[in-house]
Amino acid sequence: MKTEIAQICRIVINARKALATGQDIDDMDISYVSEISFSFLSNRNLEPVKGTGSEVIMQWFKTCKWWGLQDVKYILTQDQEDGFVVGQAAELRGAIVCYWRSGDVTYFASDWQADRERQGWKVTYQECAWEDVPEGIADVEDHTDDLMTVLRDLAELADRISERHYSDIFWDSYYLLDDPASAFEYPEHAPDLPERFQRIFLAVLKADVLGGAGSWNDAPAYSAARQGLEADYDILTEKLKEQIDENLMYVVNACWPKEKA
Repeated sequence: MKTEIAQICRIVINARKALATGQDIDDMDISYVSEISFSFLSNRNLEPVKGTGSEVIMQWFKTCKWWGLQDVKYILTQDQEDGFVVGQAAELRGAIVCYWRSGDVTYFASDWQADRERQGWKVTYQECAWEDVPEGIADVEDHTDDLMTVLRDLAELADRISERHYSDIFWDSYYLLDDPASAFEYPEHAPDLPERFQRIFLAVLKADVLGGAGSWNDAPAYSAARQGLEADYDILTEKLKEQIDENLMYVVNACWPKEKA
């Protein structure tokens, strides 16, 4: 998972938990960040919250809650030719959507700049107004059955092209979801989630082997092509990407629901 997306997802999960429980937002490791800041809409007349540690995220949440934050969700963005665009967030992979007591909906888009001097990332979140919010844009459904189907088909394909390492990965992810009673080890550093969502989140993390050199997109693609299975490989790899996105959004946006008054 890309660092930008991982950070946004962690922020949203922690914020949703805090809103649901009435507690403060959980601490999170951002040791890879040299500076982080949150800037608000100009009409709020609020100074940006900035600093070097996770206390900045905690202060951002407290400020948002004071201003009337009711809910927070995570969305993916797409290029304009593919459809949905969220203003300047269209060039990014994700955004934090905030729902306010006033009925307004805004989003925080992030900009990441390498800080070579301090060997980290300078991360800036900017709140943006959002007019004409598409209805249900952040609503998600449970797609774990679809994810399991793709994982099973990919494991079988990996076996056929003699990519045993990836076959094991896909089967491991599959069995996490196939048997809800099976034992599993949830990473200590992973976000706090109810157990059912832990399984989906961990299955997504394990199955996210897409990338460049040394990934499922590298040697296995050539192995599939050599054996005349390029079409199967392309279709299933695209489906895997879709299901990783769908299930990640489901975990982040459906976890820690607020109790109805």
